[in-house]
Amino acid sequence: MEFFIKLVVYLGIFVRISDTACSHWPSVWDGQWYDSYFHEESSNGMITFSQSDKKVTTGWTLSLFGTPLTEFTCVLSSSGLLVFQTVGTSSGFGSSYYALICISITEKSTYSYMYYRKGGTSTSDGGRYTVLGDTESLSSSTSTYCTGTANTEDFGVLVKDGSYGDVAITLPNPFLGIYNYTFTSDGSTFQCSGTSSMDGCTDKTLVKLNTSLCNNELLDADNRQFHCVAYAESGSTYYIAMMHSDASATHRSTCVTAIISDKIVTASTDPGSCKKYAVSMQIQKFNGFKNLLFIKIYKFDLSVSIADAFVFISSFIQNSYLLE
Repeated sequence: MEFFIKLVVYLGIFVRISDTACSHWPSVWDGQWYDSYFHEESSNGMITFSQSDKKVTTGWTLSLFGTPLTEFTCVLSSSGLLVFQTVGTSSGFGSSYYALICISITEKSTYSYMYYRKGGTSTSDGGRYTVLGDTESLSSSTSTYCTGTANTEDFGVLVKDGSYGDVAITLPNPFLGIYNYTFTSDGSTFQCSGTSSMDGCTDKTLVKLNTSLCNNELLDADNRQFHCVAYAESGSTYYIAMMHSDASATHRSTCVTAIISDKIVTASTDPGSCKKYAVSMQIQKFNGFKNLLFIKIYKFDLSVSIADAFVFISSFIQNSYLLE
């Protein structure tokens, strides 16, 4: 996908002072990494960090006034915050402009990070960017561009290529159990004659599926094993970034949104990163609205006494939206 920018006009004069060393750049950020935000790009989410230049040299794509910009330099940093500037400018309205991207990062393991995009103007695809004229100077502070609070669910994960099975963390509560499941396409008509199992208990960092009796695709990976690499929670809702342990090129990660209510867990999945509004769409479906596209429903009956039931609604929607 390409991200389209809305022009933001800032009043005031800034002094051009940049953190040229970008001193808070993580020491392990070098070479190829997977970025779940960009899983739909031709690179399938693979980006390249340059430790020496403090740059993203490939994998990120930003379209500014119709001009694709694909290289970004870290120009400001503070604890947990990095501000990137596009290499090159784009012309629009008779002037030239560049864009800034602020990310807030949290280390989850040596080779994995969870991050939010902050500040700037929100775009229709969930991106957040600040656009400045090429004659405008940078502020000396990340707080100028890293404003506001991101939505809990709107995060991405960064995982070093080749480390997909080494970055797992303990699963959140909704997945700590062993369940049987049967598959339905519409919530009422069963498509399998038997049940299969989901194990999130033997290895508490791994969801493992046995599909021998109900061989329908679940969570969209080949070997049916999924590591938890990051999650966020808000009340009874969990947003879980799952990394496929086979790390296939087209399906490296899945976001699972799980809502706990009266010992029932309702969850939706979406390839790539967790996205804004994932919960509201799922609640509409759960409350009887019929317009959410491509729904598959899985029912999990408990085989150990950790919870009473697990109802899994899997959407697999590349572009989640409702019909009129």
